[in-house]
Amino acid sequence: MAVSFEYEVVLAKIQCLLSDSDRERLYFLLDNDIQETFRKNYAISKAFHVLDFFLQKSTINNQDCDLIIEAFMAIHSHDTVKRLKEYQTNQANGNQQAVSIEQILSQNNENPTVPDQFLPRINTEFSSLFLHTSTNSTTPTNTFDLVSNKKQGNTNQPRRKICQRILIGIIVLSVTSLPLVIVVSQRYIERISKLRQASRLINTGWNYYMATEYSKALQSYKNALWIQMKIFSQPHSDLTTTYNRIGLVYHDLGNYPKALESYHKALEIQIKVLPLSHPSIATIYNSIGLVYSDMGEHSRALENYEKALEIQEKTLPTSHLDLATTYGNIGSLYSDMGQYSRALEYYNKALEIEYKVLPPIHPSLGISYNNIASMYNNLGEHPRSLENYKKALDIQEKALPASHPDLATTYSNIGSVYSSAGQYLRALENYNKALEIQHKALPSNHPSVGASHNGIGLVHSRMGNYSAALESYEKALVIRQKTLPWNHPDLATTYNNIAAVRYKMGEHSRALESYKKVLEIQNKALTPNHPSIARSYNNIGLVYLDMGEHVRALENLNKGLAIFKKALPPNHPSLTASYSSLGVVYSDMSEYSKALENYHKALRVEQKTVPHNHLSLASIYHNVASIYSDLGEYSKALENYNRARVFQQKALPPSHPDLAITYSNIAALNFKMGQHSSALENYNKALEIQRKALTPKHPNVGVTYNGIGLVYSRMGNYSAALENYEKALLIKQKTLPWNHPDLATTYSNIAAVRHKMGEHSRALESYKKVLEIQNKALTPNHPSIARSYNNIGLVYSDMGEHVRALENLNKGLAIFKKALPLNHPDVAASYNSIGSVYYKMDERSRALENYERALEIVQKVLSNSHPNVAKIYNHIGLVYSDMGERSRALENYEKALEIQEKTLPTSHLDLATTYGNIGSLYSDMGQYSRALEYYNKALKTKQRALPPIHPSLGISYNNIASVYYDLGEYYRALENYKKALEIQEKTLSASHPDLAITFNNIASAYMDIGEHSGALENFHKAVEIEEKVVPPNYGSLARVYNKMRVAYENLGKNKLSEEYHEKAMEMERKSKLVKA
Repeated sequence: MAVSFEYEVVLAKIQCLLSDSDRERLYFLLDNDIQETFRKNYAISKAFHVLDFFLQKSTINNQDCDLIIEAFMAIHSHDTVKRLKEYQTNQANGNQQAVSIEQILSQNNENPTVPDQFLPRINTEFSSLFLHTSTNSTTPTNTFDLVSNKKQGNTNQPRRKICQRILIGIIVLSVTSLPLVIVVSQRYIERISKLRQASRLINTGWNYYMATEYSKALQSYKNALWIQMKIFSQPHSDLTTTYNRIGLVYHDLGNYPKALESYHKALEIQIKVLPLSHPSIATIYNSIGLVYSDMGEHSRALENYEKALEIQEKTLPTSHLDLATTYGNIGSLYSDMGQYSRALEYYNKALEIEYKVLPPIHPSLGISYNNIASMYNNLGEHPRSLENYKKALDIQEKALPASHPDLATTYSNIGSVYSSAGQYLRALENYNKALEIQHKALPSNHPSVGASHNGIGLVHSRMGNYSAALESYEKALVIRQKTLPWNHPDLATTYNNIAAVRYKMGEHSRALESYKKVLEIQNKALTPNHPSIARSYNNIGLVYLDMGEHVRALENLNKGLAIFKKALPPNHPSLTASYSSLGVVYSDMSEYSKALENYHKALRVEQKTVPHNHLSLASIYHNVASIYSDLGEYSKALENYNRARVFQQKALPPSHPDLAITYSNIAALNFKMGQHSSALENYNKALEIQRKALTPKHPNVGVTYNGIGLVYSRMGNYSAALENYEKALLIKQKTLPWNHPDLATTYSNIAAVRHKMGEHSRALESYKKVLEIQNKALTPNHPSIARSYNNIGLVYSDMGEHVRALENLNKGLAIFKKALPLNHPDVAASYNSIGSVYYKMDERSRALENYERALEIVQKVLSNSHPNVAKIYNHIGLVYSDMGERSRALENYEKALEIQEKTLPTSHLDLATTYGNIGSLYSDMGQYSRALEYYNKALKTKQRALPPIHPSLGISYNNIASVYYDLGEYYRALENYKKALEIQEKTLSASHPDLAITFNNIASAYMDIGEHSGALENFHKAVEIEEKVVPPNYGSLARVYNKMRVAYENLGKNKLSEEYHEKAMEMERKSKLVKA
């Protein structure tokens, strides 16, 4: 039973019973010299002031009663019995007689103030006080009991005496050691003991909380709450404190509903016991706002912050620190909403207050500078960000001990800026400083230690040190698994980071596994429309994209976008990321109009939320450029890449890795445009930056070597191409698992060069490595696997193994049809390759059928002026040419030429191909002068685009030579054949089939001018190559052997002539068997 309840009515009436003389008695009981007593005995001084304050209040509630009891007990502990006797003695001396306590109680009060109607009630209630608190004794033994009975026995006693009795009764309760006071004291001591126990539990809970032992903290707080609920029968401020502490733990555990429940209970109590404008109520509104903010319910968070602000602005001075706290919270909310400029506005308001009221090196100033720095970092203003972080650091180094955790936080933040700016070594330096402090100041499993490991992991990830990144992330995970419940959002963050590294390593199934853990945690801990859930759907979508599962990718990305639209303002940066991701998927599906639509949505959002020179704009311009590049609109692509580059050059240091990426993209575009020297120039700029900013084995360095290799390959400098591809391979073998898709890409590039060099068996070996990796790393229907089957098919085709070629090409086509839309360019490319094989097999109608399917697709997906459309017109022209339908062949060649002359630079090799095809057609038509005209156009185009020893130049010289040969100008033919041979011997392997063709052509020219020994020398060289081709081309060998027979016959070497005649007959028989 709470003692405070029994005093309530009596104490509520005492306010109207006190007279000046009553107060004098109370003063005397304390001491004659009140000031001296107060000075010497603080407890008495405080207790008296408490009593004096409450006895003058107009109303007294239960909480007031508790405080009055404490004051009574403090006065009771004074030497009050002695003082009472002294008072009696003085009274006796003054009246010439001793005065007993009973007599004191009978003294008249000159100023009765109790209305008549109160007397019976007061008497009854005062009596009930004794009955509630007495011992089991039936005989009244205390002064109050005597007074009470005496009063009841003398109804004619003047009413005014009742106020004396009540007052002196209270004094007696305060200063004597009679049974009633003993009982009250015992109950009070018991009550105080329990409250102290609750207080100890709360302190223990706080210690557990600071040590991040949240479950133990929660248990301590709940035990304290149970005790308090037993003691306080009505709302009490101590309950508010405990509910607040419980809410704080639930908040940190990520159990937001429970946190809100506790904070709302605290708020309910505060509203009952305090005025609605009390600053403590504002504090709870702030706490509730923080929970809603972490739940992503920004509007409800803002609503609570504004309630807090409204109270504080009315009741607190403008420079009060609680105002600064609320401004800071609102700033943080706007930051989460991506409204960085508004966030800065509120953070600066907070700083302005703190700057006025705090000393210049107060730690709170450091926190504000940290917040402001964070905004500048988000806005991409890294120098201003660092400037503010260093201000924070300067304050903290002066104000805090060297091992204070806040210093570690600032070092971590500085590390984050350096990481964002691409200065990874400086980032690691600062993160390691943070970790060093945390190891000294915090328990080994403190969440802040986990956060530092996370930061270090992120830097290693950006540097391409994936194993080191995983190691750091897993350290963070171990810490968080020990200290947090399984569904805490911080655990989700760590799983997310691990998933991101697995994704970069090409471990898609393991990445998905981790991302799904993230989603499972978030679905338990967060509201259904929390932005973090949307980000997880985005991440899962991107993994499915890399796995070639476009439908599942779109499904997850659209789920993410739907949540973002509900949870965030329409111009939030997260929407930008969502639209960009959708753009990537649609781009990969060749739905370019949808891709552009999403990229432009992203651009519109970003332009509203960030400064005009923000780096995020550069990223979107990159994406737009890539679409225009795929559409063959190279000038628009280049325009957008250059916009991105300009943004980056303004915002980033000259050695930032992002600039290297832009130069690489521009180089790739130059390559598509046939501008090989410009491509090499830009790739080398990228490489120069990467060598300064990244570790030598960073994956991005490998990507650049790949690009350079590709350019050299196109330029026919195969040795330089291989050198660069092998550099890329070495880097990737050191940094990536053996089954990473990027390794497959490099093996594929090496295979392509081997293929061009005529090293078909080595090319196949590399392509099969590619396929092995892809079958381990990717889903069975991934488009990359289809591309590998295509490449293998083309090698078999060049080896003359057309059946195996078609087998692989059809496998590729089947996968493409499952994985991609039927009008995807990769499906068109597959039909194109199958058409080429049928063309080589002389199955013209089937070749034409596949080429026309390819044409139908690219005309739907791409513009009619796309260079890929021109390529298919060329292939169709070749078929019609071989079918003898020369007018239809010329019609298709001219369509191709019209597109290329409009869209490609004059040095583009595709133009050279078309000029060559038209030249060949005119040659077949016997229009040799026109044939020479177009062959020379082809040669000039190649000379502009290629180095002087490129194999393609050899082909042009061969074509020109063949026209001169047909014109009977054998010496001019020989001159050009030898130019072709000189190039080919320098650029091709000694066994390349093209060399055999040239040797044959030279030999034929020598035959026609009667130089049979020169002819035989070249025929033998041709045969030496052709006999090594696997499988042999029996028809070609038969033709060469026949020519050799004639040459030997003309030289009179009949025996050799007969020998080669028999060889020719044997080859013809084998050729017929193969065809059969």
